Amino acid sequence: MKVQLFTYLLVTASFLLSGCKKNIDIEEQRYTWSTEAPLTIPYRTRLQRFEKANLLRNHSFETGRTFTLDNSTTSFVIDGWQQVGQHIQWVDTRKDSMYAPDEACSGYRSVKIVRKNAYETDEQGDGIMSEFIKVIPGNYSFSFYTKLENVFPAKARLGTKMYDAIEVILLFYDRNKIAINPKFRFPQIDQYINTSFKSLSFANYSNIQSFGWGKIIGKSECFPFPEGDIPSDAHYVKIFLGLKGKGTMWIDSVSFAYSDRNFSIAERMRNYTDTTYSLYQAIIPTPKKYQKMESVVFQTSDLGTEQQPMILIPPKADPLIIKAAGLIRGALQKSIAAGGNSTRNTPVIQIVSECTNLQIEKSKLVFSLGSTELYKRYHAVMPQKDIRQHPQGYFIHTTGDNPNVVFLDGNSNTGIYYAALTVRQMIDNRQPVYHNARIIDYPDFVNRYFAIKDKQFANTKQQTEITEELIQYKFNGTFYEQESKDYDDPTVSQNEIFAVYRMPSFRLPVDSTLTYSFPVRYRENEMHYSDSKENLIPFIIPGYPDFYCLIVPPAFHNQLLDYSEFQNKGNHQNKEIKSLYAGCSFFSLNTDDADINRYIAYAGGQPVFMDNSMQIFTPWGQYAGNDPYYPGKIRLYNIFEPFGNAEIREYFSKLDTTLFFINQSANSEIDIIRLATAADFVWNATAYSKDFSLWKVLQSRYGAETSRELIRYADKYGLMLEVLLKMKVSGQIPRNLKSGQQILADLNQLVASIGEGLGSNHRLVKELQILNSEFKNRLGKLTSNSHLMN
Repeated sequence: MKVQLFTYLLVTASFLLSGCKKNIDIEEQRYTWSTEAPLTIPYRTRLQRFEKANLLRNHSFETGRTFTLDNSTTSFVIDGWQQVGQHIQWVDTRKDSMYAPDEACSGYRSVKIVRKNAYETDEQGDGIMSEFIKVIPGNYSFSFYTKLENVFPAKARLGTKMYDAIEVILLFYDRNKIAINPKFRFPQIDQYINTSFKSLSFANYSNIQSFGWGKIIGKSECFPFPEGDIPSDAHYVKIFLGLKGKGTMWIDSVSFAYSDRNFSIAERMRNYTDTTYSLYQAIIPTPKKYQKMESVVFQTSDLGTEQQPMILIPPKADPLIIKAAGLIRGALQKSIAAGGNSTRNTPVIQIVSECTNLQIEKSKLVFSLGSTELYKRYHAVMPQKDIRQHPQGYFIHTTGDNPNVVFLDGNSNTGIYYAALTVRQMIDNRQPVYHNARIIDYPDFVNRYFAIKDKQFANTKQQTEITEELIQYKFNGTFYEQESKDYDDPTVSQNEIFAVYRMPSFRLPVDSTLTYSFPVRYRENEMHYSDSKENLIPFIIPGYPDFYCLIVPPAFHNQLLDYSEFQNKGNHQNKEIKSLYAGCSFFSLNTDDADINRYIAYAGGQPVFMDNSMQIFTPWGQYAGNDPYYPGKIRLYNIFEPFGNAEIREYFSKLDTTLFFINQSANSEIDIIRLATAADFVWNATAYSKDFSLWKVLQSRYGAETSRELIRYADKYGLMLEVLLKMKVSGQIPRNLKSGQQILADLNQLVASIGEGLGSNHRLVKELQILNSEFKNRLGKLTSNSHLMN
């Protein structure tokens, strides 16, 4: 018995000691982990933290307990939160005698703060403080929902704006739970920022009479400040949300999560590169509704002429329908050729306006486009009502009794053309199989635009080719940004599928810092618009009887609204005029309800969104703002970065949804890849997933194996940027030179492999070769400069 007890104690002690050692090892490892170099943290550790999503317990205040203090007084404790101050209520909307149904944003509970008085001497307001949240170094997203009534700053007497009247604070603590100084360097403007302060969204309001439930993003500053980064030595954080000013505030649905900005492209794409997706999952843009039907084999080696696929179009068909029919025929012929099932002569796939019932029965696959005689027979069972409210809506439909007949129709010929673009993707490009489905589809935005710069018109042929590529992803327009002052003829060209409109240039951030020199002073000759309506940019909305004018006002985002000195002429508050709005800053990211509400008050109506976020991931954007300060973060740069401002979809109800402008120009194959993901977003934002969208675009354009090679290339590209930046800022040339040479060799090998798959003359291959040559030159120049210095 003693032996057994001794053995048990020995095993238990060993287990405890090994556990302690493991914890010690983890703590020792943490000394090398850095927020400014996320890949110093093991992938598994980062992934586990990311998969936890919201790190807050009881984030919507639904659980807790109430108790009685005396006969007339009750109090409460909310799980995971601590009350700070005396003016806090725990709302329960089920108690309709005390609270209205709209006093909670989700569930039944929220926190309510009522401050009837606020004093200039108050150091802290009333609010709610979270428990300690365990963290690792890196970038985090932080948001909450709030509702406000009659809120005024405590120092309103002095003419002060809100500043911290609405308190949103993120506190940092070390391993011993001792507070850490929140001072954070913002090198682009040679400034230190209090990164605990997250109230920027409300800071520049004068007061708030009424603010309905809205999502607020906790932020200290705008891009290129690395919003969401926490100190590397922070082991814990706490969140405080409250009211320091006078008024009423409700709080609900708080979120604090480890973000995807802590992962390289290779890590982000792991879930996709090793997975096979069915054809319908890879359609770009993603359809609104999809019902899979039985696939149709439309070609075998023994098929007769009468059994070949056939395409029906109406008599006197519109040129656009004829073009749509040609797209389908081309895809069918390509599929037959790839499958090797064609006879000696490639079978002729007829496009006809008339056919017999016998021909329809014998044909393996029949496509009917628009109002054909065949369609008229089945019109009553077509899902026309599902697209009735959508000018560009379309459907693809097969009836139960004719599985070989596919009907394409829409509210316009444009809709039918878009249906054909979708059908083309449902035709297998490796074998003669049509992956049939019933589809209901329409875009979130009637007009989906990208940008063309003045200088790009110098190469009209290349721009035409690129534009044709982007039309295939259902972009239907572009703004041609002029550097000149002549806007007499704003329309460059317009047709049923694609329109080009002139747009004046507007004030850009300073190239070297991506920030503005404030205050920005506008004189009369510097205004970006005229008082004359004739000099505004007319933009005709298809399907609407009237048109409105678009302008780029002097203050076209909140940062300019806050820090510019100009006279508000008020001409853009005309109901016929819409403002282009870029969000909380020029670069559009982290825009929330507070930002949009304040801009609407300035503009006098719902603005058209001009998303500039894709410009961040360019050399001009300092490689996501990391050059020249953060080598470890530039490592995460993705040359194929997909559209990344998907959070703006939560605010569509406050934007003019007739138009969404992706302000990213297209002059290369890489631009096409990136803009194709943006097209996926503006068509169906709800279903959008940025990394999956990128994989869909790559796979559809280049095939799975080449796409994997491109992901490897992009990952090595970020690694090369890191090495070059280390050589540049640290001067440690010999240490990094060997690594740089090896990475360059890997990049060249990857391009050679990609060239074998796509062909050496493919546009993308040539672009990658140029990028590699630029790396070689930069590496050589840094090495040469080092020798000269020595």
